[in-house]
Amino acid sequence: MALVSILAFIVHEGRNVPFEEDWLMVAPMTGHEADLPAWLWSQNSEHRLPLPRLVNLTLLRATGDFRSTMVFDALILGAVAAGMILVARGLRGGRTHMADAFFPLLLLHLGNWDNLVWGWQIQFVLPTVLACALLLVIVARPASSTPVIAAVGASALVCLPLSGANGLVLTPPLAAWFAYQARARTGELHDWRRWLPAAAAGLAVLLCAVYFIGYQSSPWNTASPGPGTTLATFGKFLALGLGPVAKVSWIVFGAAAVLILGAAAAVLVMSLRDRNGHRDRIRSIGLLTFLAATVLLAFLVGWGRAGRAAETGRMPPRYVLLAAPGMCAAYFAFLLHGRWGLRRFGPAALALLVAFLFPLNTYLGLDRRDWFGAGMEAFERDLAAGASAEELARRHHEFMLHWDEELMVVSLRQLHEAGIGPFADWQPDPPEAPEP
Repeated sequence: MALVSILAFIVHEGRNVPFEEDWLMVAPMTGHEADLPAWLWSQNSEHRLPLPRLVNLTLLRATGDFRSTMVFDALILGAVAAGMILVARGLRGGRTHMADAFFPLLLLHLGNWDNLVWGWQIQFVLPTVLACALLLVIVARPASSTPVIAAVGASALVCLPLSGANGLVLTPPLAAWFAYQARARTGELHDWRRWLPAAAAGLAVLLCAVYFIGYQSSPWNTASPGPGTTLATFGKFLALGLGPVAKVSWIVFGAAAVLILGAAAAVLVMSLRDRNGHRDRIRSIGLLTFLAATVLLAFLVGWGRAGRAAETGRMPPRYVLLAAPGMCAAYFAFLLHGRWGLRRFGPAALALLVAFLFPLNTYLGLDRRDWFGAGMEAFERDLAAGASAEELARRHHEFMLHWDEELMVVSLRQLHEAGIGPFADWQPDPPEAPEP
């Protein structure tokens, strides 16, 4: 139902109109980008996004509709939520539990409005999906992996550093686990169970190094004012794993997030001390590595966004998606290794928490919907009235593309020439009056 409601909102509220970084897609979408490989590799802030850009561009060229990427994002997040439920079912011996509703409630609430009804946010959706796929590889069958599972894990790992700085940060810790579990296996070196994860780990780390060739620091983010602000932003990022409702009280929700992740880490450490077998040891180390990668991402976001957060007094709601995989890892840690009733009640408590927060997150998502809709409706009125490209950009670039009014003018004309969506019927220039 959560996925259906999101798709319904995309149909009714999504626009076939670019918004903010979507305007960067217009030139390649309409065939005006002269050097496509260079554009794919180019930076957007600190992000290199060749994979999200390529997927986005493929969808846009195939459909001519910016909403196609929104639908794609919703569907792959829905697939991840379903995959999480199936893996949890398998870990229970084929029994599905109501607590498994945790996954769609966490990933598919309308508090994710910015990520799900804005095509460009595939840059957050895709690395989150890849990270979740790696999490499922870690918890599913680490000691008796099948070729399909191994190939999925290897592909996801290699794709992570091609999916922006957030994917890049997660790559080295997860590559280290891949290398470790390959080394821990018995068998000949030519056995795919050994060489495939090791090769994927090596290639992923190499791509991390290539990422920084010609890298330029982002001019948009001011330096952190100090350790205190960095730590506060770190906590805010983790708190957003529970949804945008965290902004109601950063301290309360930040403490809750730290408690959840800390408890999960403690459970995993205790399981390692018990030495419950080779399979569980590899899996426990994998989950610990995943939690460590989540904390590393939170710290670097805290350091990199502290200055901006101090200036604006807020954290962008789109970060809710980047923090969510850590909560999924905590769920599996409790399910697999919880003691003294934590195996049963830990996942149930997490499910109850996100179920309680679901309507609050939905309310905040609908508030974003209202803001977004008001700006789009104003733009669409002027577009329908035949305002010129220059006039549209002058009136609406603060909402649509606040940092580059000139790019908006050029892109509007390209969309009109290509006959994309509402721009096909746009008549910006009134016909000349006939000479007497």
